[in-house]
Amino acid sequence: MPDDRRLPRSYDLEVFLLAFAGLVLEIAYTRIVSFKLFYYHTYLVIGLAMLGVGFGGAVVAGAPRLAAPARLMGPVATLGAMATAAAYALVARIELSVLDFASDPASPLALVAVCALVFVGFGAIGVLLASVFAAAPERMPRAYLADLGGAALGCAAAVPCVSLAGAPATVMIGAAAMAAAGIRPWRRRGSGGAGAAVVATAALLALAARPALLPTIVPDPVKTMHPQHLGGAPPLFSAWSPVFRIDVTPAAGADPDVLVIHHDGLWGSTLHRWDGAPASLAPFDHDERALPFRALVRVPGNVAVIGAAGGHEILAALRFGSAHVDGVELNPITVDLVRRRFADFVGRIAEHPAVNIVNDEGRSWLARQTGPFDIVYFVAPDSYAAMNSATSGAFVLSESYLYTVEMIDATLARLAPDGFLAMQFGEDDFDAQPNRTLRYLASARAALARRGVADPAAHVAVATTRSLGDVSTILVSPTPITGARARAFAAAAADVPHTRVQWLPGAPPPRGPLASVLTLADGAFAAWLAAYPFDVSPVYDDAPFFWHFGRFGAFLGLGRHAGPGIMWEASGAGERVLMATLIAATLFAAASLALPMAVAAPWPAAAIGRGTVAGYFAALGVGFMLFEVALIQKLALVLGYPTYSLGVTLMSLLVAAGLGSLASERWSAAVDRLAPRLAVAVVALAALYAFGLDAVTPLVLPASLPIRIVVALAATAPLGFVLGVFLPLGVRCIARKVPEPAAVVAWAWATNGFFSVIGSVATTILAMTFGFRIVLGFAAAAYLVAILFLRPLAR
Repeated sequence: MPDDRRLPRSYDLEVFLLAFAGLVLEIAYTRIVSFKLFYYHTYLVIGLAMLGVGFGGAVVAGAPRLAAPARLMGPVATLGAMATAAAYALVARIELSVLDFASDPASPLALVAVCALVFVGFGAIGVLLASVFAAAPERMPRAYLADLGGAALGCAAAVPCVSLAGAPATVMIGAAAMAAAGIRPWRRRGSGGAGAAVVATAALLALAARPALLPTIVPDPVKTMHPQHLGGAPPLFSAWSPVFRIDVTPAAGADPDVLVIHHDGLWGSTLHRWDGAPASLAPFDHDERALPFRALVRVPGNVAVIGAAGGHEILAALRFGSAHVDGVELNPITVDLVRRRFADFVGRIAEHPAVNIVNDEGRSWLARQTGPFDIVYFVAPDSYAAMNSATSGAFVLSESYLYTVEMIDATLARLAPDGFLAMQFGEDDFDAQPNRTLRYLASARAALARRGVADPAAHVAVATTRSLGDVSTILVSPTPITGARARAFAAAAADVPHTRVQWLPGAPPPRGPLASVLTLADGAFAAWLAAYPFDVSPVYDDAPFFWHFGRFGAFLGLGRHAGPGIMWEASGAGERVLMATLIAATLFAAASLALPMAVAAPWPAAAIGRGTVAGYFAALGVGFMLFEVALIQKLALVLGYPTYSLGVTLMSLLVAAGLGSLASERWSAAVDRLAPRLAVAVVALAALYAFGLDAVTPLVLPASLPIRIVVALAATAPLGFVLGVFLPLGVRCIARKVPEPAAVVAWAWATNGFFSVIGSVATTILAMTFGFRIVLGFAAAAYLVAILFLRPLAR
């Protein structure tokens, strides 16, 4: 038993700093990995962060003498911080191609190395937290409050840090917080190590202040920001943001009139030189952007461009005489490019009297408009390159609510009778695999059915343009597209090179999947969807995963990348990373939890059952993540801008859970009376979120941001408080029953951490398969299972 087990001094400050560091590192690395590799690899970071928690608990459970923070905190925090900084330098420079895994054995080894280096900081934090919790389990409510409070502050601070200083600098900030956690323990021991911890903290903060000194990240070779594609020329502009990392470079071929905007290292949009003269916009007459404007057959009045990016579609709207154009762009840096940094290059379109550019999320912005619009133009407004950067610390596969049946319905409600919803996005090869178009048409069919339309095929027109793959243009109208509008659409398509009309009311219907989606009766359509090789079923707000077409049951059979393009979502890459993370986390958890039992002192079976401890803390780990992920995703729709989902929802949940942890001190002796009340509260709150939020959301969306924030706080705080009671309550039960509880408490903490990883990945899989209502049901069930184990744990 360690000498300092009674802990004459509190380590709450150190726990707070370590939890802050963990969240900051996690969010920073999700941004780095999204830029270096691809957005779905952020699952690996999320898994590594939670595995660090479990790993720390397993280490202390196997070696209970490590439950001695007075000896451990100073050296491990200081060395761990420096190792974290050094690990980033290696992660940044390691080059690997995830597309070469099958042909190049070095690529998977490089990915393993990257994962190991990212794990360094999380592992050190996990060991230190487990050391504190195991050393004084009777003080767990206050220590857990410090843990959750630090994590909450990390949520609030990480996004501004990434925006202001960049993701690499944010890693240094997290490492500095870790080093700072070692200062006070060094001083308590009267050791000169305190000076080393102070120097380490200062050095890391200095690096954060001067990010140019940090190694440049080398992205995957397929990415357009890889040095081999840039010809040695530095970007004209680079900045990190909560949505993407933005880089601006000259266009390939040295076209002086075009600049490329890269989103997380991939070509995302363009800036086009404009001299302000209307005549210079004539090339749009033969561009696919002309299709919705020419099909309108009249001069547009109000036009909204959702996903305005570099303003190219705004210029197209001006070419066709639009009286007023609202350009809505999510990324604040992209808005700044058009408004300020490259304003002269793009002809100062933000200052044009007919143009209004706003930094907002499209769904939320449209809910506050009354219309009518002649055209609402969606320009690939997707989350395909990790819109979840802001919510990645919340373990969410963030998808866009701009593609759902509810969004299409809301847009149609704001259109003039002859107006158009225009959607444009890329297809790698429309003839071979038109998954995006099929899924959007299936969603449009469902939205039109909600509006009482019996023949959706008459309300839709589709054309494709061959250009770096295929660009699919989909028009949906509240009224049938017939007569002059149909003829105008066909004429416009004929004037755009390499463009084919794929669907047009009145034209001979082609055979193939488009006809199946638009013309089959409901029963036959359902059977067709079930038989189609990919999931192209309608997308609803309850499961807004538009870009994921692979079915999890068949993911091993997916993945043959057929060409040189980069739109391989149908290969199931994201799904395979999820499944691989789940399998690896499960195996790692099983081995890590079994090892301490083999090497540590015998389990005190007379005092407490191993199955009881495992069942209780595993259920908490899974259940908390199920609730957390589902709530953050659902409230992202309420709050609009995805950053708020992290800064408001998760922070509120964690702070409230900390208060619940503190309150559990008063209730630990009354478990029999408390358990049924907790069960009722969990079930009632889960039902409220599953059904009540869906009813409230349409009413709240048009409200001002402060009102929506209040709604989100009111929604999350009660649940956070209730969930915060469980973990410290279980730890105190162990402390009362086991004479030497350090190893058991550490093992319980490890179990909770490992099953949090499993829960976070399982949540995404369940949400993609069944929707968030079912996830909330599973979350409530997990906590009911925990309550079943709570009684024997406390008895």
